Amino acid sequence: MRDPRVCLLLAFTLAAGACGGPTAGDIEDNLERQLGSVAGPWAGVSTRLTLDLQLQEAAGNAVSGSGTMKEAAAANAVPITVAGTFQRPQLSSPSAG
Repeated sequence: MRDPRVCLLLAFTLAAGACGGPTAGDIEDNLERQLGSVAGPWAGVSTRLTLDLQLQEAAGNAVSGSGTMKEAAAANAVPITVAGTFQRPQLSSPSAG
């Protein structure tokens, strides 16, 4: 007679394997899609500054966008525009003072 625990473990192992999950390739493809673009909403908050941006990608590796920036001590947010490049993994946007 077989040990019921061994049979239960074997059945569980076979069932879990049959469920299937994402393969390593599926995970890599999904990450590549997510990390391959900077287009979309971006937001950041610190103790002194809040940024909200919407970025778009253009031909080549050009990036542009607009949004708002608000200093904590300021009454209102101010509009800002940004332009730069995206060459994964680096997003560059020179700032003008």
